[in-house]
Amino acid sequence: MDMEIHKYNKFSESFWEIDFNGTLGFELLCKRIRDGQKSSKDIEDFFKKKSKAESQYGKALRNLARMADGKEESGDLGLGWQELKSQTERAARLHKTSAENHALLAEELARFADNMKTEPKQHEDRVKDKQKMKRTAHSKMTELQRSYLERCREHIQYELQHGAASKSGTVSCKDIEKVRIKSEKCKELMEKADGQYRAAVEALEQIRRAWEADMEEACKVFQRADEARIFLVRDLLWRCTNLDSQLCVDRDQCCENVRDSLERCDVTHDVCDFIQHFMTGNIRPAPIPYENYFSDSRVQNSPNTLPRRRRPKASPIATPPASPLCSSNRAVPQRTDNAAFYSDYSYAYK
Repeated sequence: MDMEIHKYNKFSESFWEIDFNGTLGFELLCKRIRDGQKSSKDIEDFFKKKSKAESQYGKALRNLARMADGKEESGDLGLGWQELKSQTERAARLHKTSAENHALLAEELARFADNMKTEPKQHEDRVKDKQKMKRTAHSKMTELQRSYLERCREHIQYELQHGAASKSGTVSCKDIEKVRIKSEKCKELMEKADGQYRAAVEALEQIRRAWEADMEEACKVFQRADEARIFLVRDLLWRCTNLDSQLCVDRDQCCENVRDSLERCDVTHDVCDFIQHFMTGNIRPAPIPYENYFSDSRVQNSPNTLPRRRRPKASPIATPPASPLCSSNRAVPQRTDNAAFYSDYSYAYK
């Protein structure tokens, strides 16, 4: 299969047609060139858009790294945080560089596309002009050929009539002469048509040869342009992929630097470092006991508290004799000693 494919590896040997005025092969070649130009334009736009995306992402990373705060973090963890911000800024620069390189790829492809438009277009126009001339000459040659064939048939017809009239004894000499004159006139017209037809064929052949030469040259130019386009676009796509690959390697190195910094972060060390710089002491405050306001110590020390005295014992009160007016033995209320009643406020509230 590969041998069969590589057998036809030239445009100049693969796009001819049996039809004299056929243009399908040439149209396919022209379409191939136009499709290649469109494809190159699409790839150029891809490089431009990718460059823009890389630039925007780089700016976003740079702003993110610069706006991030976290200055309160200290110790090894703080160093790791600062390293992450620093590597983020480095990643932003890497994406900016990638954007610039993609823009260069787009510019290179644009220059190539502009340079490759002129020569194929010139050969395309030249072949189309030759095709038009070839169709016109072929149409003219066809008309002259038809006229030549008619003259030939007429000449043959009159030759046969003249021969038959000459052999016939019933035809007069005058009629035979008329047939002979017509036959000679048809012969002259036939010879003239033959000359015109022959000249048309020769002119058509010259135009065909010129068209064939231009067509072959156009095939070679188209193939060179297509091969150059394929080679360049393949190289540019390869370089674009290498840019992405190198960017991934550089980004991974940024991440590795952050990981190295974080590996040096020890939890105990950071805690001890914070304590060493900001410790306030190791003696805790004593507990505050509950104090009763009416406890002995508070009451004795309070200036508004009356001195506490002992409660005097109540003196016995004599019971008066029963009144003769009383018909019953009702109990008589006893009097209360005033001193006992106002003995001590503290006792009353205790």
